[in-house]
Amino acid sequence: MSELGKNAESFVDHISVGILSLGMELEDFVFQVTKNNEDQRVGILMSQLPFHKMDEDNMLESSHAIICYEDGIEWFSKTKNSASMSMPINEKQPASMLAMQFLGAIATNNPIVPPVCKECEESNHG
Repeated sequence: MSELGKNAESFVDHISVGILSLGMELEDFVFQVTKNNEDQRVGILMSQLPFHKMDEDNMLESSHAIICYEDGIEWFSKTKNSASMSMPINEKQPASMLAMQFLGAIATNNPIVPPVCKECEESNHG
């Protein structure tokens, strides 16, 4: 995965060790190197649920699939609002910390869902 930057590599390394420590198979989480068509960022796409637990109609189209880029985690979505759904990687929230958060979600079978932007929520209810 040499195409990935150091933060994305760190995320993959940490979450991979955790998944294996849980006795799970990495292949079940569909790790794929991917490139963003708009800004050409390279990241790693993965599911928060084992492949066999995903709905066949929604495979990697759901809020359970994430992409770790060098600057943060984004939820894989084909909706217009997907760019706003992210968790940044920074000094206070390094890639290793995010990996542990997502590993906890994987271990409990309780995926982290995308954050909802306040404006989007208000426009849906107003």
